[in-house]
Formats: sequence, structure tokens, C-alpha cells
Amino acid sequence: MRKRTLPLTPVLTSAALLAVGLPTTATAHDVELGSGTSDTAISIFRNRATKRCLEDSGAGLRAHPCNGLNFQQWQVTVDRTLRNVNTGRCLDDGDAGLRALPCDGLDSQKWNVTRRSDGVVLANHQTKRCVEDSGLGLRSYACDGLSFQRWY
Repeated sequence: MRKRTLPLTPVLTSAALLAVGLPTTATAHDVELGSGTSDTAISIFRNRATKRCLEDSGAGLRAHPCNGLNFQQWQVTVDRTLRNVNTGRCLDDGDAGLRALPCDGLDSQKWNVTRRSDGVVLANHQTKRCVEDSGLGLRSYACDGLSFQRWY
């Protein structure tokens, strides 16, 4: 079955997030709908301040100009992991900081995706740090409410 990509709306946000077991306070740039399975939603996270997208490719985990390729698509799974569509690796915020690693189900790979009035916040369940793209590059940092930590 051919997959369709639709722009995210508040109604779609709630339905898509409930389908994957996330709180309805989350959002993302796009949600890919397809086979009717309810175990994942596909999202592209674009930084509000830098306009770059969260990417995991051969160049590693980074913020990169948005291009719509599958390196920038993330499965938001029922168990609250963010799995890259291209590499299959999960966003991890362990002792070594923010990186993409093989998915292992540990708390360092669990994320709270929360919508605020000015964008989505990606906060790690274990470390409580947020994904940030600033002049210092992509990293996890203490959540401070600034636009470098907002994604849409």
C-alpha cells in the first residue's frame, strides 16, 4: 500500500499520538500514514531557531539542512523511542551524551515528546536533558525553554 504524507494538524496530532501511545501534547513536522498499523508514527523534527533537521546518516547524528530524505525521518514508537528510518538506530542520551545507537530499550533511549506553544520539546526520560541545536551544535542540554530546544 502506498504511504501518504500529510501536514500535521491538531486533530491529526492527537489521533496519531494516541495511536502510538504518546501523550496528545506532542507534535512534529510531518506524520506519515500508511498501512494502518498503530505502532509507529513517522516524524521530521526541524529546529525552530536554526531551521535544521535532526538527522542520522553516514555522517552520524547531526542537525542538517532539511531535505526530506529518510535520514531525517524518525519513527516515534509505542515505547517512546525515536528510531531513525534510514539507519534503524535510536536517539540516545547516555553518559557519553547525545548520539544514535542500536536500539536497546534502555531508559537512555526513551523520550518525552511534549508540545509547547512555540514548538515540540524532546526531553530524555532518564537524563531529563533536552535535544538542542545551537551555535554549539546538536547536543543534549539542561532544558531551558529557549528556541534552540524547540522543534516543529
